Amino acid sequence: MKLLLCAASARALAESAKKAGYEFASLDFFGDVDTKEAGRNYSLREFGDSYSTESLYNRALGLDFTHVVYGAGFENYPELVEGFEKRALVVGNDSKTLRHVRDWRNFFSNLEKAGIKFPKTEIVRAGNAQVSNGKILKSKKTGGGHRIHTSGEMFDADEEVLSQDLISGTLISTCIVGDGNECRFLGATEQIAAPDYLYLGNIAPLETTKEVEETSVVIGEIFNLRGVNGIDFIMAKDGPYALEVNPRPTGAMEVLEMAYGVNMLDMHVKACKGDLDFKTTRKGRFYGKKIIYAADRTKFSLTKRPIFIKDVPHDGYIEEGGPVCTVIASGATIDECKGDLAKKEKKYENLRQENL
Repeated sequence: MKLLLCAASARALAESAKKAGYEFASLDFFGDVDTKEAGRNYSLREFGDSYSTESLYNRALGLDFTHVVYGAGFENYPELVEGFEKRALVVGNDSKTLRHVRDWRNFFSNLEKAGIKFPKTEIVRAGNAQVSNGKILKSKKTGGGHRIHTSGEMFDADEEVLSQDLISGTLISTCIVGDGNECRFLGATEQIAAPDYLYLGNIAPLETTKEVEETSVVIGEIFNLRGVNGIDFIMAKDGPYALEVNPRPTGAMEVLEMAYGVNMLDMHVKACKGDLDFKTTRKGRFYGKKIIYAADRTKFSLTKRPIFIKDVPHDGYIEEGGPVCTVIASGATIDECKGDLAKKEKKYENLRQENL
């Protein structure tokens, strides 16, 4: 098996694959230092390409592989996954499944039939959207909190967007593992999100209700999901409201690995072969990750690299709004873990200032 890991950021997938003993190559946007330390890597940064899912796909076609695991971004481009299917074995959800689960009318219609709660959602033209304080607008190709706004002016006037009620509660992500028919619940994380809805990270494990676990499995089986998948919910006072399915390994995978003592890449591959016989071992601690974004044009250069810093960029400048790195933390309680994340973020900033 010549395995290709293809994602906007392949570092967590690559580290998981290395631990499990897979031979692989990875292709991603930046080719971070620790991604290359995990194994052979190609990056759009080195090719000089634009940072897009389409660019990843086009570059992948020039590589030698027989199997591919795709990550963030590809869920919105089933036509690219269909292209992979003509070339190799896709280890994950096929293009037909992506078209099924990322068709928003179909998605919410299926939830309604199953009696699953979700925020009131309409598909409208951005130019005609009537936005109030209790609503947000989402791109139909949303991901990672990108392209979520409170004004239709942020979209092309003719673009179809989701107009969705805001539900008060805690944003959580669950992880299910499926073989295309049956699904099993692995665990849940609390999501860390910025005020503008941008994805920042996760903390695991999160204690959930039986309703959350059962709802996650039902959604996975409705859409015949394969491999490791994520489902986002808002936990409100009256229970969980489903937001979306991320039908591929998610950003939460590494904290779930730490919290439950599993190997997510190995679990993903085996589930796609029909093996759902995995066991989890709670570590007794909470684990968190937080992505640090550049507040302005930022110089990155660390002479010493602490082990709590991941997604380490190569020396140089990172433009405003771009991801700089990720900090990893832990604690005996979820609040202690959040506190440790804040400390690690401050330590990173102190190190950055020292190396200016």
